Amino acid sequence: MIFTINPRIIFIGNSNFGVPSLKKMIKLNYNIVSIITNKEKKIIKHGKKIFKSEIKKISIKNNIPILYYEDININKIKYLKIDLQIVISFKKLPKKIWEIPKIGSINLHPSLLPNYRGPSPIQWVIINGEKKTGITTFFINDKIDQGNIILQKEIKIKNDYNFGSLYKKLSFESSNLIIKTIELVKNKKNIILINKNNINKNENKKLKFAPKILKKDRLINWEDSLINIINKIRGLSPYPCAYTFLKTKKKNYI
Repeated sequence: MIFTINPRIIFIGNSNFGVPSLKKMIKLNYNIVSIITNKEKKIIKHGKKIFKSEIKKISIKNNIPILYYEDININKIKYLKIDLQIVISFKKLPKKIWEIPKIGSINLHPSLLPNYRGPSPIQWVIINGEKKTGITTFFINDKIDQGNIILQKEIKIKNDYNFGSLYKKLSFESSNLIIKTIELVKNKKNIILINKNNINKNENKKLKFAPKILKKDRLINWEDSLINIINKIRGLSPYPCAYTFLKTKKKNYI
């Protein structure tokens, strides 16, 4: 089955990580019929409301309708008759949303799947001292980060990279991989899916994961090796930051 040359696309994203991909899709005149995002947080400064969402700014600038995830209407999405959904840096979608598009819903994940599934892959690859990471596009299914892989790109982790710089690098490279992925999936006959995301239980035990960074993960263990301490600081810089305690006679300081 051959789909339209310019498929009807919904972009789903929240953070700035997906901004380069969204901008490139717009620049190349992809048919983005709507953007789904979360309602932005409002900050009052000097009596004025300040909005932090770069995704919303882009949608307004380019006259792309926004659908807020909190107020999502399944029938409204179906009415748009979309061919494809591109999901970057967003929560797990329910089946009733990801199964709507004709071609499918594609997620971009900042790791070389199946390793480092989870919400914090960029931090953990640095904390764990990895020498390489990457980005992966795959078809979304009902399991987190376990759909059939479409494309991957390997990225070398330089010794001076921290979370912030690697985040920017992967975000930029993602825009190129997303375009390649869209071009590939326009005609399903051209796709050779990589099934290594669907692995058996024994192989699964050998994988490395990327769970949410908790406060206990940020505490520096001074009995650890120097390289592990450095990697933890790099992996959590500039945010959410590693920390330690300074003991004095009066009190403890973080």
